[in-house]
Amino acid sequence: MWFFKLYQLLALPKKWIQSIIISQKKNENKELTVAPSVEKIIKVLSNAKGNEDDYSAMEVILSLQAHGWMISNNEQHDAYEFYQLLIATLNEEIDKLFVNSKDDVLKIRKQNHLPRANSSIINRVSRTLPSLDTTHRPNDPFRGSFANRMICDNCGYRSAIKFQKFGSLILNIEHATIKHGCTMESCFDRLIKLERVEDVACQKCSEQTCSIKKIKTNIKRLFLRQTTISKLPQCLCIELQRTYYANDGSTRKNQSFVRFPEFFDVTPYRYYPKDRKMQTSQSHTSRRPLLRGGSSEQKQKMSCSLSVGATNSCSTANWYKLISVILHFGDAYNGHFTVFRRSPGNPERWVYISDQEVKYVSKETVMNSYAYMLFYEKLDLHTLDTKVTL
Repeated sequence: MWFFKLYQLLALPKKWIQSIIISQKKNENKELTVAPSVEKIIKVLSNAKGNEDDYSAMEVILSLQAHGWMISNNEQHDAYEFYQLLIATLNEEIDKLFVNSKDDVLKIRKQNHLPRANSSIINRVSRTLPSLDTTHRPNDPFRGSFANRMICDNCGYRSAIKFQKFGSLILNIEHATIKHGCTMESCFDRLIKLERVEDVACQKCSEQTCSIKKIKTNIKRLFLRQTTISKLPQCLCIELQRTYYANDGSTRKNQSFVRFPEFFDVTPYRYYPKDRKMQTSQSHTSRRPLLRGGSSEQKQKMSCSLSVGATNSCSTANWYKLISVILHFGDAYNGHFTVFRRSPGNPERWVYISDQEVKYVSKETVMNSYAYMLFYEKLDLHTLDTKVTL
């Protein structure tokens, strides 16, 4: 079971894994075990190591267990949970790698072996610090960030934007029905939908009341909150949240169909700074938008004259291409995972993988599947025009 489930490792960017290993070799760090074992199994699954008739995934499992993860070979495990612990462990190894590098620099600093001239950095506390060279830290390709902002419904006061990192997106599909299903775009609409938040202290309303009544007070108002995507990851991992709790408290699985695109433009769901001019068909209003993002459906639902821009669907920096789909057959407690992925030798062809069964399938079969997880890769701007027909 674990060998098959590791087929989702093929969605991991090889360059990221290789950069971790290169950094490991430069620092002569022998403690890292997950990255090398993951690279090895990716090569096997991609036929980059020749014809491997039999290969054990235990090296990856043992590496994860060495990091403290409780993984049983006799129990079923969720694909999304495995993705989370794998990415967390890879980032943990990266952190160890670069913490060790800083420790080495500090040891040299104590021995006064560092030059005090141009290669040092002046610091108000320690006087001088060594200039750190050196190796570029491999960035997590799944790491993106949200922009969260709130606005007072009474006075229009806007709170400071709060940025929150994410490693994957969990999309709610509770609005989908067995008969009609839903689209992935409608799930993103719900992700950035304006939320009403009651009893939030408003700084501006409190100051205005204080200036009139000459009494300090904490005025609470209704606020509108919106979340959009501020930083796009290189690889976008999406989980369609199929598990839910029924009225009787039992756990159920939503079996509805969710239609997802092969090429996905996230422009309508992005946050843009105030000073960036976006092309929009909306007329200019006296009030600035809360956050610039959102779909045409979402715009019609905006209240308090809050407009949402970012409607330029030809913004080539925001396109993603589907590279892998994970499916789950069964109920909320048991089941079986299968995978669709692009063929290593021919990205235009799709492969279906279910334990020992591996076969080519049509793109239509993939696009009509009941997805559980979706992996998208950011498109290269230079090749976009030949890949996408608008």
